[in-house]
Amino acid sequence: MGKPGNSKGIGAQKYGRSNDGSGFTNIRKKKAINSYKKILRREKRDDDLHQVIKMQKRKKQGIKQDTYKKVHVEIETKRQKAEEERIKRQQEREERLKQIEESKAVAAEKRKQRQKLFSKKTRKGQPYLDNQITLLLDKIEKSVNKKSKNN
Repeated sequence: MGKPGNSKGIGAQKYGRSNDGSGFTNIRKKKAINSYKKILRREKRDDDLHQVIKMQKRKKQGIKQDTYKKVHVEIETKRQKAEEERIKRQQEREERLKQIEESKAVAAEKRKQRQKLFSKKTRKGQPYLDNQITLLLDKIEKSVNKKSKNN
């Protein structure tokens, strides 16, 4: 019903009922899933390795050396192409990261300049409104320029 010495049956779902096996189905399911994933990982391993093994078997059976060399060259070219593609993807990723970092730096610099203008105060502690007004004027001019370019 539950834990030994537990008369209320609390914890019965945690352990399941071992006499009919219903509590252990999840464990069996997980084992089956893990073994299936293991088989898939094994199947995904290097196809090149399998091709080399096949060629060695064929070589032992008496197939000419030229065909073995051709297949070996094909495998090497495939490997080289895969390596080139990997390097290309890595370079593109690095370029994107550089662009992102540069744009972040530019935005941070703009925020810093804006903060400097907004933080200026008079002797009595009041903010200088002329700086804020010039920033607002710049914003308005930019929006007007964008609208005129679109039309």
